[in-house]
Amino acid sequence: MALTRRRPQVHSGTVSPPWVVGAVTALLLTGRNVVPTDWPSTVGAALAIAVWLVVTARWSARSGGDGRHVVATLVGDLLSIGGPAFLATPLGDVALATKLASNVLLLVPVLVLVLVLVLVLVLAGRGYRAEQRWSAAQGSVRP
Repeated sequence: MALTRRRPQVHSGTVSPPWVVGAVTALLLTGRNVVPTDWPSTVGAALAIAVWLVVTARWSARSGGDGRHVVATLVGDLLSIGGPAFLATPLGDVALATKLASNVLLLVPVLVLVLVLVLVLVLAGRGYRAEQRWSAAQGSVRP
């Protein structure tokens, strides 16, 4: 039995720039890490995640999305996890200096990964624009 997948319907409009995708991802997903542990806050965080899923699905169904948007989503998610770590209260009796040192130690690899992903994003954008210029030049030359 073969598994088949329905082709997604392409919606009109263009996808937002990658930096907007990353910023919206970071903003909406940060809520899951900074909310108190009560029911209204948990429901609010779940709604923010649901909104993010809907927005991401709509952007994904538009033409123009590419790997840069995937990288921007990953960067936004990493920032939504790494940033709030400095706001969290550690479990147990931990000195402030130890808490901050631990956060910095754990955040450095995340920031390195974010910088690598942003570099990939920039290089992919340059390659994409160069390919568009080349295609336009080829299209303007008639045999």
